[in-house]
Amino acid sequence: MLAGFAAARIENFELRNVGQQTDAGRYPIHYHLARDAPADTYVRSSCIHTTFARCVTIHGTNGVEVR
Repeated sequence: MLAGFAAARIENFELRNVGQQTDAGRYPIHYHLARDAPADTYVRSSCIHTTFARCVTIHGTNGVEVR
């Protein structure tokens, strides 16, 4: 998600074999310099298996709930 995204509600999902180990910025879930996230933005009750990079990356972004 980049600056200006409307909303992101990610819940009850499963990812396998995601991300790219050799390429920066290729993360399964990535909030990138989005500043203040819209209300009710979250990642909840989800599974990420066998990732080749970080699972959830949040940088330059405020207000995202990860549970």
